[in-house]
Amino acid sequence: MEIHQLLAFAVDNAATEVLLSAGLPPMLRFADGLKPAMMEPVTTETMDEHLRQVLSPDRLQQLYRNGQTELVWNLRPGTSFRTTVFADRSSWGVTFRLMPNDVLPPEK
Repeated sequence: MEIHQLLAFAVDNAATEVLLSAGLPPMLRFADGLKPAMMEPVTTETMDEHLRQVLSPDRLQQLYRNGQTELVWNLRPGTSFRTTVFADRSSWGVTFRLMPNDVLPPEK
């Protein structure tokens, strides 16, 4: 499954976060907790494919150099994720946190 399909599935099913870690199925955070997606575990190869879909070549180099990187990834207009990629055991871990559409000013 392509990363945009996984994130669209999460949004369409009211998940607020997607966590990826090699060797485990994607995990989805809902209001009542964290649940595994009914999908095959993410492999190291699949994780590398996902990273190439999400990260620019410069971000990929930053990840290799620093062991982590953060960015905002837009799934579609009005749907963005705060994305954190980090070293995780022998592969990479990724969290996609759904960002609210309407950001209120500090006084609200």
